[in-house]
Amino acid sequence: MEPGLGARPTTIRRWLGFGRASARELLDRVLRSWAARSLQIGALATLVDVCVLLLCVRVLHLPTPVAAAAGVAIGSTLTFFLNRAFAFRAQGTPVTGQALRFAVATLASMAIHAPLVGILADRLDVPVVVAKFAADILVFTVGQLLWLRFLVFRKSPGRGPPDQAGSSPQA
Repeated sequence: MEPGLGARPTTIRRWLGFGRASARELLDRVLRSWAARSLQIGALATLVDVCVLLLCVRVLHLPTPVAAAAGVAIGSTLTFFLNRAFAFRAQGTPVTGQALRFAVATLASMAIHAPLVGILADRLDVPVVVAKFAADILVFTVGQLLWLRFLVFRKSPGRGPPDQAGSSPQA
């Protein structure tokens, strides 16, 4: 306890839950959250996306925007199904509406992403992988988390949190 402050700092620390055990618990909660799972899936999808991009540009000699769009299309498909199954655990809900909302949001994102990669790589001479990652950060990182949670895999009334979406209430 600090002199002159009474018990207040200790009370605040206890109320906020500071300490080793609570820090570990908080870290565990964060790592098990839908956002952490979705970001991990996004990292895997980005790896696939970059491999497709490089294959299209360096082997197939496709224009950079076309290659970027192909990478995003394949990576996004992977993202949808893995997020549906693992991050948001929404397998018990109809896939059609989710897939349609995901496709619309992804097409809108691709319409921004592909030209951005092309401008950075072809006009500004940024290396294609750096251009792709810059565009990914701008278009897909935070924005994607938000549209996945609140647009694509949104909770409907009466449905539990994402971690309990597969369980149904007992009568």
